[in-house]
Amino acid sequence: MILKTEGIVLHSLKYSDSSLISRIYTKELGLVSYIIRGVRKSKGKAGLFNPPSILELIVYNNSNKKLQNIKEYKNAVIYTSIPFNIIKTSITLFIIELLNKCIKEEEANSLKFNFIKQSLVYLDQNDEDLAIFPAWFMVHFAAFLGFEPGNRNGNEKYFDLTSGTFIHDLPDHSYVMDEESSMILAGLIRCDVADAGNFKLSRKERKVLISHLISYYQYHIEGFSKMKSFDVLESILS
Repeated sequence: MILKTEGIVLHSLKYSDSSLISRIYTKELGLVSYIIRGVRKSKGKAGLFNPPSILELIVYNNSNKKLQNIKEYKNAVIYTSIPFNIIKTSITLFIIELLNKCIKEEEANSLKFNFIKQSLVYLDQNDEDLAIFPAWFMVHFAAFLGFEPGNRNGNEKYFDLTSGTFIHDLPDHSYVMDEESSMILAGLIRCDVADAGNFKLSRKERKVLISHLISYYQYHIEGFSKMKSFDVLESILS
């Protein structure tokens, strides 16, 4: 079957002298591995399969094959700043690592796809303070993974990482955010991406918050390992 879809490149590796194998999160098919034969003969074409490229694809879909083939491909979005801005590049590397750890399923989810695409486009097109963007993305992406953090409805002081809810008193386990991070999280839950830049955090506050969010993901996603890009991100944002 031949199908038209958009896809976000999550990972690519060399295959033979001239080809690539790419893991692409597609709007219509979910996560798919494609072999792109002969693409490395042209640097320009091979560059299209660098994460986090957003591509327009015409693909062959054969349920009996682990590696699918692409008939045609071209940019669906052309980034104008992410490749040239070290802060945006570092944020993107963090997001792509997060996506690779979280997206395992083959099933399509157009809402999840659109959220990722729109977030990357926003990151590319906006130049205000983006230091809070990784935390904002993690907070709102969790909704598509089945552990959306609940709202703070009263005067609860702490966010329980196990239940994903705000609580009044410290629990009898260590999977909990400190009070300061919990209050920041409560604000991020309620704001959209355009307002996230209003959160002016110190380097320490941001680092602690993201560390808590990584722990939140680790608790709810089996096999979620250390975020290797986190230290690099923090060094660039400092």
